[in-house]
Amino acid sequence: MNATSKYALSVVLALLLQGCSHYTYDGQRYGSSEEALNAQKQHISQVLAGVTKKSPYVGGKAFVYIPPRHVLRENGVKISGRAQPNETAMNYIVDSLENNFSGMAETVKKGEFFDSVVVSRNLAEIQAEKNDHVIRLETSGLGQWQWYVYRADNVSNKIPLFVEGTKTGTDRLNSFNDSLSKALVSLGSNAPQ
Repeated sequence: MNATSKYALSVVLALLLQGCSHYTYDGQRYGSSEEALNAQKQHISQVLAGVTKKSPYVGGKAFVYIPPRHVLRENGVKISGRAQPNETAMNYIVDSLENNFSGMAETVKKGEFFDSVVVSRNLAEIQAEKNDHVIRLETSGLGQWQWYVYRADNVSNKIPLFVEGTKTGTDRLNSFNDSLSKALVSLGSNAPQ
C-alpha cells in the first residue's frame, strides 16, 4: 500500500460531474470548495499534533519533493464518461491532493530526523541545494503515488516508504515515519558525531 492518505475524491468527482453544487470531505458535505478544503486542513492539523519524534536522528538537511500541480492534475483526477468536471472541481481535487501531500511533508518535519527539512515543487533545487537526503513523491500513473527516500548522493538506491494499511489518523502518520526510520537505517544514515 502506498503512503498517501485516501480521500473520497472519486465520490467528490462523481457528485461534481452530476452537477451537484457541494463538496465532500471525510463524509461531510460543504457548500464550497473553500469550506471543504478548510475542513481538510483543520483535520490534517489535528492529526499532525499527535505525530511523535522518531529515531534515528541523522541531522543534516532533507529535501521533500512534491510534484507540481500539473502532475497532480494529470495523475490525480480520474475523468470517466463524457462529462467533464468544471475548472473549480478540478482545482478542488488538486488542492485536496496538495493538502494531503504537504501534510506528509509536515509529518517528516515532526519526526525530527533532520536538522532542517525543505519542501519544494522543483526537482532542480535538489542539485542547487546541499541536501543530505531526498524524500520524493513519485507517480507511475493515474492514482498511483509512492514516497521514496534516498541519500542525495545516491539516487539509484531509493527506498519506498509505506504506512500500515489498517492505521488511520495520527497512527497512520506515525507509521509513515516508522517506515522512514527503517529506511534511514537501511541507507546507513547514522547519527552525526
